[in-house]
Amino acid sequence: MAEILPNTYLLAPLSIMGQDLDVPCHVIPKEREGRTAWLPPPPFSSPTFNHVIISASYGRAITSDVLSLFDHRLNVHPSLIPKYRGPSPIQTAIANGDLETGVSVINMEDVSQGFDTGDVHAIEKVSIPEGATYNSLVPLLAQKGGEVLVDVLRNLTKGVITRTPQDHSQATKTRMIRQAAGNVDWNKSAYHIERLHRAYGHQRPLVTSFIPNSQKPDAPKALFLSDLSVASFPLPPSLQYLGDCTYLSEIGRTLVLCGEGTGLLVGTVKREGKRSMPSGEWWKGIKGDVTRLGLA
Repeated sequence: MAEILPNTYLLAPLSIMGQDLDVPCHVIPKEREGRTAWLPPPPFSSPTFNHVIISASYGRAITSDVLSLFDHRLNVHPSLIPKYRGPSPIQTAIANGDLETGVSVINMEDVSQGFDTGDVHAIEKVSIPEGATYNSLVPLLAQKGGEVLVDVLRNLTKGVITRTPQDHSQATKTRMIRQAAGNVDWNKSAYHIERLHRAYGHQRPLVTSFIPNSQKPDAPKALFLSDLSVASFPLPPSLQYLGDCTYLSEIGRTLVLCGEGTGLLVGTVKREGKRSMPSGEWWKGIKGDVTRLGLA
């Protein structure tokens, strides 16, 4: 039985595979009331030692009523548990500049015990490629997670069950990626900001603010940033304060002064309600009047 969440594109291949293999697919209600009352259909509605429940990228707590129906409750989690429990382990690994992460197959426990706290059935490390983004790292972890899960399931069919309790003293937690995660803090280094872009940019584009015309002060306008990289050359002396910016026509990028004396190169910008454009086009439109970003 394949369980899928409605309107969740990451799990669409599971639904397609179920249809191709003539495996019944049942959609768990999206609304909280229906979701918490939902129970698996027969034959999974009665407890038995032979049934296994598996979750991956589900993103919500599975109720005790459902978990109690299964002796084997497996969750595929994209981190080296107990590191990065919670909803954003991939983003957090990239944002923190980790060189490796991994996948863990863990036992699902009642939510009262906390998220991702169950015994570990298997764990495998995965190197994080240089410059990896969330979207480029997900397929690597998905592939490895599938391989590890299959190994665990094969062992289950042989009656081999390996469970190692987590060292809860080593646990770290991740958080939901809220809108504020995209707010740029120019006190941070360009390396830090660029990592945030690779980690969160697919769901929370980085955003700063600017005043369109310094001669006619107005409310600050939002400016979304993308196509980011770290400057590897000496910064011009004209950039003196954090958030100071200038356009470098020779490389087609806007350069912004960040913390620790680093510079962030911005290739593409987008004003709220407007289309995305090369930062040079934006710079030309404001006639270079904006010299500092992040003004509130």
